Amino acid sequence: MKIKLITDKSEIDKVVKDDEIYKVIGSDLSPAKEDFEYDFNNNFFLAGYIDGKIIGILIYHILETGDIYSHIQVLPEYRKEYSFKFSKSVKEWLINKFTGKKMYTHIPLCFTNVISFAFKNGYKKVGMIDEYTIIDKKIQPAIYLEMKLNKEEE
Repeated sequence: MKIKLITDKSEIDKVVKDDEIYKVIGSDLSPAKEDFEYDFNNNFFLAGYIDGKIIGILIYHILETGDIYSHIQVLPEYRKEYSFKFSKSVKEWLINKFTGKKMYTHIPLCFTNVISFAFKNGYKKVGMIDEYTIIDKKIQPAIYLEMKLNKEEE
C-alpha cells in the first residue's frame, strides 16, 4: 500500500464525496456534497493507494499543541480487505512525523461500527460530548478519542 499526501480535489472527491461516506461524515448542517469545499489551508489529506487506485483518506489538521485531529474514511468496496491495513499504514506514517504526539477524533455515538473500528485500531476514550451534531433531525452525542503516536504500543 502506498501512502502519500495529496491536494488533488478530484482524488479527494473519490473518497470524501462517495455517497456512503458523505452521509456518515456529514450532518443535517452540512452542505450538499457538490457544494462542499476543502480547507487546504488547515487540513492535510493523507491517501492510501492499492495498484494505483485510491482506497481511503485520513484528513488531519495540526492543533496548537502539535497534536493532530483526524478523520479516516475508506471506500466501502475496500473496507473488508484494506481498512485495517490502511489504518496501520497511516498510523506508521504519522508516527514518523509526529512521534510522541497524540491523535484525536470525535465519533457520533450513532455510528457504533466506526467506534468499534477506532477502538480496534488503538484509540482510547477520553471523554464525551453531549451535543456534538445533528443527524436525521436528532441531536447526537459523540465519543472523544485519542491515540498516542508512539513507535511502541503503550
